[in-house]
Amino acid sequence: MGIVNLRKKAMKDFNLEECIAGKPVVTRDGRPYKFGAYSPDVPKWKLAGWINGQVFSHTAEGKWDDGRKNDSDLIMASCKKEGWINIYTDPLSNPYYGIIHPNEHIAQIQGNKVGHLVATIHIEWEE
Repeated sequence: MGIVNLRKKAMKDFNLEECIAGKPVVTRDGRPYKFGAYSPDVPKWKLAGWINGQVFSHTAEGKWDDGRKNDSDLIMASCKKEGWINIYTDPLSNPYYGIIHPNEHIAQIQGNKVGHLVATIHIEWEE
């Protein structure tokens, strides 16, 4: 058995409602953002929060620099996920895989039910 790590960083667009609700937010370059306030009546820079102890203002869309992509733009933090997947062979020895299981024990029980189990593999990804 082996471990496969899928390390593709998912960049999820900034979501104002999720930010206000307390979901984790980071800058485009990965610095943690701490939400401070949202002022809907302010013409442009409606968000205020902290990045590395400094106060930053952003638009409601999470933009730091009006219109241009910037490392200080806000995005929703990715969420790490993990699971276990079974690799099988069919009667002609062709490999195929099953669904993602929440833990190794459940994956192995299912693999033993199906038969022709080659391996149970741990996978990780970010959403």
